[in-house]
Amino acid sequence: MLLFCPTQETNCPPLPTFLSNIQGEALCGGGSEAGSGPTSQESSKGDELVLCSSEDQAMMQDCYSKIVDKLSSASPTMVLQVQMLVGELRRVTVLWDELWLGVLQQQHMHVLRRIQQLEDEVKRVQNNNTLRKEEKLAIMREKHSALMRPVVFALDHVRSITAAPAETPHETWFQDNYGDAINNALERLRNPSNPANPGSSWVPFKQIMLSLQQRAQKRASYLLRLDEISPRLAAMSCTEMALPGEVSATDAVTIQNVGNTITILPTKTKPKKLYFLGSDGKNYPYLFKGLEDLHLDERIMQFLSIVNTMFTKVNQQESPHFHARHYSVTPLGTRSGLIQWVDGATPLFGLYKRWQQREAVLQAQKAQDSFLQPQNLPMVPRPSELYYSKIGPALKAVGLSLDVSRRDWPLSVMRDVLRELMEATPPNLLAKELWCSCTTPSEWWRVTQAYARSTAVMSMVGYIIGLGDRHLDNVLIDMTTGEVVHIDYNVCFEKGKSLRVPEKVPFRMTHNIETALGVTGVEGIFRLSCEQVVHMMRRGRETLLTLLEAFVYDPLVDWTAGGEVGFAGAVYGGGGQQAESKQSKREMERDITRSLFSSRVAEIKVNWFKNREEMLAVLPQMDGAVEEYLHLQEQLTQVEKQQGRLLEEIEFLEGAEKQTDHPVHTLEHRYSEHTQLQSRERTVQEAIQGKLSDLEQWISQYQAAFASLEATQLASLLQEISSPIDLGPPSYVPATSFLQNAGQAHLISQCEQLEGEVGAMFQQRRALLRGCLEHLHSYATVALLYPRSVLLRHRAHAWKQWMEELVCDMTGSAARPSTASECGLRGRGQGLGTSLGSPCHPGTF
Repeated sequence: MLLFCPTQETNCPPLPTFLSNIQGEALCGGGSEAGSGPTSQESSKGDELVLCSSEDQAMMQDCYSKIVDKLSSASPTMVLQVQMLVGELRRVTVLWDELWLGVLQQQHMHVLRRIQQLEDEVKRVQNNNTLRKEEKLAIMREKHSALMRPVVFALDHVRSITAAPAETPHETWFQDNYGDAINNALERLRNPSNPANPGSSWVPFKQIMLSLQQRAQKRASYLLRLDEISPRLAAMSCTEMALPGEVSATDAVTIQNVGNTITILPTKTKPKKLYFLGSDGKNYPYLFKGLEDLHLDERIMQFLSIVNTMFTKVNQQESPHFHARHYSVTPLGTRSGLIQWVDGATPLFGLYKRWQQREAVLQAQKAQDSFLQPQNLPMVPRPSELYYSKIGPALKAVGLSLDVSRRDWPLSVMRDVLRELMEATPPNLLAKELWCSCTTPSEWWRVTQAYARSTAVMSMVGYIIGLGDRHLDNVLIDMTTGEVVHIDYNVCFEKGKSLRVPEKVPFRMTHNIETALGVTGVEGIFRLSCEQVVHMMRRGRETLLTLLEAFVYDPLVDWTAGGEVGFAGAVYGGGGQQAESKQSKREMERDITRSLFSSRVAEIKVNWFKNREEMLAVLPQMDGAVEEYLHLQEQLTQVEKQQGRLLEEIEFLEGAEKQTDHPVHTLEHRYSEHTQLQSRERTVQEAIQGKLSDLEQWISQYQAAFASLEATQLASLLQEISSPIDLGPPSYVPATSFLQNAGQAHLISQCEQLEGEVGAMFQQRRALLRGCLEHLHSYATVALLYPRSVLLRHRAHAWKQWMEELVCDMTGSAARPSTASECGLRGRGQGLGTSLGSPCHPGTF
């Protein structure tokens, strides 16, 4: 059986790989999946995932264009040939019949679920007696259109691809045989003639799918003629292009022409095997794969090449050598590429399959009681069929079925089934194959040692890069050298842990692989080799980490564990026609939601209107009942509070009745004391109020006097009083003559004496008044220099503030000891009233 060839030993991609990325493909993202159609559950995070900005994409595209122009000026023929080769290879990535078969198979399960949903909707609409027949048909048609719109969206995109003008005989054949049928089926799905029977709208596409399946199952369909699917490739000859992945110390081997026969392998992605005739006259087979991004495989091959370089020093001392077998990978786009293929390696599944066939033939011979080869080889079960034939009865024995989620299967049951399958399979299949492939014991020893060392190398390298998906088709062995070859590196960097059935083992080590290691098993050369490999990779970890970090930030590689990609996105290698933008998908989802909502409203509008009228009639009554309820609730709350207080009082009185020393028995005495204290408190409050009014009067008088106190006015008064005053003649002078004539002269002398005394007293009064004015003038001169705020800090204000606080709180907690001592307050009650009876005179201001 032919397998992949490890011939790429350089870190730089070959020229076809480099030029293939220039073909206008979307360098920053792959084709969107139109085959599966948008769903309402699509994650918004997936919608917003962008591998690089538009500015970076434009810059990269500009750089690639400049490089192509430069190469074209140096070698125009080779550049044109590479562009044509890449374009034609990407054309045959997914042929039109493969595209439609894959898309229809992807959509079939979705459609069946939608049809079941539509049938339930149809039953509900048909049982709605409030709708007329025309309304029922309109609602069913609207629901059918809304639910099938994602399917129509995907199929219409595929139809737009295959409706383009045919460029090859194969495309012309497809349009002639299926073009009209696809158009009619799409129109029937978009506008069903009988929406009451939703399954009938999918029947035409189901017929097309069955027709394509029957054609694909024919053995002749696995062979294609190149002149039918790509006449340009068939006509290509004598090119200047080097073979992809071929490295030669002398002249490079160029492509002479392409073989006319292409083989389709019967696997899931339908890869195609083709041949390049080299300029040296040899045929070089390659596997052309679509539906996968091979950039990741190419980067892993570079990683393995670096690892092999690290083994160079130890390989000079060890034999057999440490070597990681790899092969040439040449990506031709975001969804296609070439993998070189050579003879010599066999997949482990092939060994298991041959053992199954031998066992089946042996059982048939025993049944016929003859050693003759049976005419019809018996069918052998596939591994999945064999597993489910064991796990089904085991689950049924514990009361479960296969419909239960695999995560809920008991671990003990799965472990027992695994043991049963291991017992049914010989553990030495691989060991016997290696033994049978050798002719001498020394050769067998060499092959076994090489197998153990190669298994150790790939196990440790796979563990480092988180390699998964190591089923028997992805692990191959070269029987002549014993080296292990791993293929399909699409699941790496722990991506396997996010699969539906997570992969938790670091590498594959089953009983057949272990038995082939020899008598020491994993404890011999395998363990020593694993330790050496890890040690060497740890010494070169800086180089490996730098390389891996470059991989992570490579815009051409998607390291995320995304879902299964669609077929339409892989047409032309992922670099040709693209699906509708995600924005249009989101708009379609919104239209679907609105359409379903409107049809649902139309379906139940009669009931809605009836319900509205009933609610409008009931709402006023409900409003009144709610108000009455709230009023009663408020009354109930008040009654509950009052009841609580009464219960507390009853409990208190019952306790007083039982206890002779209860405080309630002294209530009368305490109440009389309380009354006396209240009367004293009122007396004190009245005294305080009286003193407050006196203080306010004194403060207002002082403020008025101080406001009128001006030095200039005092100076004028002082000058006026200092000037001499003329009192004029005494008042008795006019009566002097009269008194003399009357003989009362002694009265005159008395008047003169009194007048002198009055004058002396008057002069004494003026002197005292002048002294007062002088003192007031000195006081005003000094007092006016102080700010007015000094008056607010006078103790009279402090007394007033303290008394006001004392009135508000008769406990006197706000009283300050300094203020009380300044005012002479020594107590409360009567003592407080006595102290307040002799406050400081306001003259102290």
